[in-house]
Amino acid sequence: MDVEPMPEKDFSAVHKARDLTRRLAAEIASHGIHEGNILTGMALALNDLAVGAFGSPEAAAEWLRTAIDLAERWDQEGRYGKS
Repeated sequence: MDVEPMPEKDFSAVHKARDLTRRLAAEIASHGIHEGNILTGMALALNDLAVGAFGSPEAAAEWLRTAIDLAERWDQEGRYGKS
Protein backbone atom coordinates (compact mmCIF):
# COMPACT_ATOMS: atom_id res chain seq x y z
CA MET A 1 0.00 0.00 0.00
CA ASP A 2 1.44 3.39 -0.97
CA VAL A 3 0.55 5.69 1.91
CA GLU A 4 1.59 9.20 2.78
CA PRO A 5 2.12 9.96 6.48
CA MET A 6 -0.97 12.18 6.55
CA PRO A 7 -2.99 12.71 3.35
CA GLU A 8 -3.93 16.33 4.08
CA LYS A 9 -4.69 17.05 0.45
CA ASP A 10 -7.71 14.73 0.16
CA PHE A 11 -9.92 15.11 3.18
CA SER A 12 -12.97 13.97 1.21
CA ALA A 13 -11.43 10.49 1.10
CA VAL A 14 -10.60 10.70 4.81
CA HIS A 15 -14.21 11.62 5.62
CA LYS A 16 -15.53 8.81 3.40
CA ALA A 17 -13.32 6.25 5.16
CA ARG A 18 -14.37 7.66 8.54
CA ASP A 19 -18.06 7.36 7.65
CA LEU A 20 -17.64 3.78 6.44
CA THR A 21 -15.81 2.88 9.65
CA ARG A 22 -18.61 4.34 11.77
CA ARG A 23 -21.14 2.30 9.78
CA LEU A 24 -19.08 -0.84 10.32
CA ALA A 25 -18.94 -0.14 14.07
CA ALA A 26 -22.74 0.18 14.12
CA GLU A 27 -23.07 -3.09 12.22
CA ILE A 28 -20.76 -4.86 14.69
CA ALA A 29 -22.74 -3.40 17.62
CA SER A 30 -25.95 -4.76 16.10
CA HIS A 31 -24.52 -8.24 16.77
CA GLY A 32 -24.40 -7.51 20.49
CA ILE A 33 -20.70 -6.76 20.74
CA HIS A 34 -19.84 -4.26 23.48
CA GLU A 35 -18.58 -0.84 22.38
CA GLY A 36 -15.29 -1.25 24.26
CA ASN A 37 -14.58 -4.50 22.41
CA ILE A 38 -15.43 -2.86 19.09
CA LEU A 39 -13.04 0.01 19.84
CA THR A 40 -10.25 -2.34 20.87
CA GLY A 41 -10.72 -4.48 17.77
CA MET A 42 -10.75 -1.43 15.52
CA ALA A 43 -7.62 -0.02 17.17
CA LEU A 44 -5.78 -3.30 16.65
CA ALA A 45 -7.00 -3.53 13.06
CA LEU A 46 -5.85 0.05 12.44
CA ASN A 47 -2.43 -0.89 13.75
CA ASP A 48 -2.39 -3.97 11.47
CA LEU A 49 -3.18 -1.76 8.47
CA ALA A 50 -0.55 0.81 9.45
CA VAL A 51 2.14 -1.87 9.82
CA GLY A 52 1.20 -3.19 6.37
CA ALA A 53 1.28 0.29 4.89
CA PHE A 54 4.51 1.47 6.49
CA GLY A 55 6.40 -1.78 6.79
CA SER A 56 7.30 -1.78 10.47
CA PRO A 57 5.63 -1.52 13.87
CA GLU A 58 7.76 1.53 14.67
CA ALA A 59 6.68 3.42 11.54
CA ALA A 60 3.08 2.38 12.16
CA ALA A 61 3.23 3.69 15.74
CA GLU A 62 4.59 7.03 14.53
CA TRP A 63 1.81 7.31 11.95
CA LEU A 64 -0.79 6.44 14.61
CA ARG A 65 0.61 9.20 16.85
CA THR A 66 0.27 11.64 13.96
CA ALA A 67 -3.33 10.54 13.39
CA ILE A 68 -4.13 11.00 17.09
CA ASP A 69 -2.57 14.49 16.95
CA LEU A 70 -4.85 15.29 14.00
CA ALA A 71 -7.92 14.08 15.92
CA GLU A 72 -6.90 16.21 18.90
CA ARG A 73 -6.42 19.27 16.68
CA TRP A 74 -9.84 18.73 15.08
CA ASP A 75 -11.39 18.45 18.54
CA GLN A 76 -9.80 21.74 19.58
CA GLU A 77 -11.09 23.37 16.39
CA GLY A 78 -14.62 22.08 16.99
CA ARG A 79 -14.52 19.76 13.99
CA TYR A 80 -14.24 16.48 15.87
CA GLY A 81 -17.17 14.18 15.34
CA LYS A 82 -18.14 15.93 12.12
CA SER A 83 -17.65 14.37 8.73
